[in-house]
Amino acid sequence: MIENNWLQLYRAAVFEIKRSKLLDRVKAAEDAMRARASLGGQVSSDERISIQDAMAALLVLRRELAQSPLLRSRTLRCVREEMSEPQLEVCGKCSVEIEPTRRVDFTLKNGTRVCESCFVRATPRPKNDWPN
Repeated sequence: MIENNWLQLYRAAVFEIKRSKLLDRVKAAEDAMRARASLGGQVSSDERISIQDAMAALLVLRRELAQSPLLRSRTLRCVREEMSEPQLEVCGKCSVEIEPTRRVDFTLKNGTRVCESCFVRATPRPKNDWPN
Protein backbone atom coordinates (compact mmCIF):
# COMPACT_ATOMS: atom_id res chain seq x y z
CA MET A 1 0.00 0.00 0.00
CA ILE A 2 2.86 2.40 0.77
CA GLU A 3 4.25 2.07 -2.74
CA ASN A 4 0.91 3.17 -4.21
CA ASN A 5 0.52 6.18 -1.90
CA TRP A 6 2.37 8.43 -4.35
CA LEU A 7 0.09 7.27 -7.16
CA GLN A 8 -3.07 8.11 -5.21
CA LEU A 9 -1.69 11.53 -4.30
CA TYR A 10 -0.63 12.11 -7.92
CA ARG A 11 -4.11 11.28 -9.20
CA ALA A 12 -5.67 13.56 -6.59
CA ALA A 13 -3.44 16.41 -7.79
CA VAL A 14 -4.11 15.86 -11.49
CA PHE A 15 -7.88 15.66 -11.04
CA GLU A 16 -8.21 18.50 -8.53
CA ILE A 17 -10.57 21.17 -9.84
CA LYS A 18 -10.31 23.71 -7.02
CA ARG A 19 -7.40 26.05 -7.51
CA SER A 20 -7.16 26.68 -3.77
CA LYS A 21 -6.31 23.01 -3.17
CA LEU A 22 -4.27 22.30 -6.29
CA LEU A 23 -0.85 23.52 -5.18
CA ASP A 24 -1.09 21.63 -1.86
CA ARG A 25 -2.04 18.44 -3.68
CA VAL A 26 0.84 18.85 -6.15
CA LYS A 27 3.31 19.37 -3.27
CA ALA A 28 1.99 16.32 -1.39
CA ALA A 29 2.28 14.14 -4.50
CA GLU A 30 5.81 15.38 -5.24
CA ASP A 31 6.90 14.72 -1.65
CA ALA A 32 5.46 11.19 -1.75
CA MET A 33 7.17 10.49 -5.09
CA ARG A 34 10.54 11.73 -3.79
CA ALA A 35 10.18 9.61 -0.66
CA ARG A 36 9.35 6.51 -2.70
CA ALA A 37 12.16 7.11 -5.20
CA SER A 38 14.66 7.53 -2.34
CA LEU A 39 14.19 3.89 -1.35
CA GLY A 40 16.60 2.90 -4.11
CA GLY A 41 16.66 -0.85 -4.74
CA GLN A 42 13.22 -1.41 -3.23
CA VAL A 43 11.60 0.37 -6.18
CA SER A 44 11.27 -1.50 -9.48
CA SER A 45 12.57 0.10 -12.65
CA ASP A 46 9.01 0.27 -14.05
CA GLU A 47 7.80 2.13 -10.97
CA ARG A 48 10.82 4.45 -11.08
CA ILE A 49 9.95 5.33 -14.70
CA SER A 50 6.32 5.91 -13.69
CA ILE A 51 7.47 8.23 -10.90
CA GLN A 52 9.65 10.20 -13.32
CA ASP A 53 6.76 10.54 -15.79
CA ALA A 54 4.41 11.67 -13.02
CA MET A 55 6.95 14.23 -11.75
CA ALA A 56 7.26 15.61 -15.29
CA ALA A 57 3.48 15.89 -15.58
CA LEU A 58 3.26 17.74 -12.27
CA LEU A 59 5.98 20.12 -13.42
CA VAL A 60 3.93 20.92 -16.53
CA LEU A 61 0.85 21.42 -14.32
CA ARG A 62 2.82 23.81 -12.07
CA ARG A 63 4.03 25.83 -15.07
CA GLU A 64 0.56 26.03 -16.55
CA LEU A 65 -0.84 27.10 -13.19
CA ALA A 66 1.63 29.97 -13.12
CA GLN A 67 1.10 31.06 -16.75
CA SER A 68 -2.33 30.07 -18.05
CA PRO A 69 -5.34 32.34 -17.53
CA LEU A 70 -7.53 29.22 -17.58
CA LEU A 71 -5.69 27.75 -14.62
CA ARG A 72 -5.52 31.08 -12.80
CA SER A 73 -9.31 31.25 -12.80
CA ARG A 74 -11.38 30.39 -9.72
CA THR A 75 -11.58 26.72 -10.71
CA LEU A 76 -9.81 24.71 -13.37
CA ARG A 77 -11.00 21.95 -15.59
CA CYS A 78 -9.65 18.46 -15.12
CA VAL A 79 -6.74 17.66 -17.40
CA ARG A 80 -8.45 14.44 -18.37
CA GLU A 81 -11.64 16.28 -19.34
CA GLU A 82 -9.71 18.76 -21.49
CA MET A 83 -7.96 15.96 -23.35
CA SER A 84 -10.95 13.71 -23.94
CA GLU A 85 -13.97 15.94 -24.50
CA PRO A 86 -14.29 19.05 -26.63
CA GLN A 87 -14.81 22.12 -24.46
CA LEU A 88 -17.49 24.67 -25.12
CA GLU A 89 -16.08 28.02 -26.11
CA VAL A 90 -17.60 31.13 -24.65
CA CYS A 91 -17.37 34.66 -26.04
CA GLY A 92 -14.97 36.80 -24.03
CA LYS A 93 -17.29 39.82 -24.24
CA CYS A 94 -20.92 38.68 -24.04
CA SER A 95 -20.41 35.13 -22.64
CA VAL A 96 -22.57 33.52 -25.31
CA GLU A 97 -21.58 30.03 -26.45
CA ILE A 98 -19.47 30.11 -29.60
CA GLU A 99 -20.57 27.62 -32.23
CA PRO A 100 -17.98 24.80 -32.33
CA THR A 101 -18.36 24.28 -36.09
CA ARG A 102 -17.42 27.81 -37.13
CA ARG A 103 -14.64 28.03 -39.69
CA VAL A 104 -13.38 31.54 -38.95
CA ASP A 105 -11.46 32.46 -35.81
CA PHE A 106 -12.63 35.73 -34.29
CA THR A 107 -9.91 36.95 -31.97
CA LEU A 108 -9.50 40.58 -30.98
CA LYS A 109 -6.11 42.32 -30.97
CA ASN A 110 -5.85 41.78 -27.20
CA GLY A 111 -6.20 37.99 -27.69
CA THR A 112 -9.80 37.68 -26.53
CA ARG A 113 -11.81 35.11 -28.49
CA VAL A 114 -15.28 36.43 -29.26
CA CYS A 115 -18.43 35.54 -31.15
CA GLU A 116 -18.99 36.91 -34.64
CA SER A 117 -21.36 39.71 -33.59
CA CYS A 118 -18.96 40.99 -30.89
CA PHE A 119 -16.12 40.85 -33.40
CA VAL A 120 -18.09 42.90 -35.92
CA ARG A 121 -18.99 45.48 -33.25
CA ALA A 122 -15.35 45.73 -32.06
CA THR A 123 -13.85 46.04 -35.52
CA PRO A 124 -13.44 49.69 -36.59
CA ARG A 125 -15.13 50.65 -39.82
CA PRO A 126 -12.91 51.79 -42.68
CA LYS A 127 -12.94 55.52 -43.36
CA ASN A 128 -14.88 56.54 -46.38
CA ASP A 129 -12.35 58.39 -48.56
CA TRP A 130 -14.59 58.53 -51.58
CA PRO A 131 -15.85 61.91 -52.68
CA ASN A 132 -19.60 62.50 -52.38
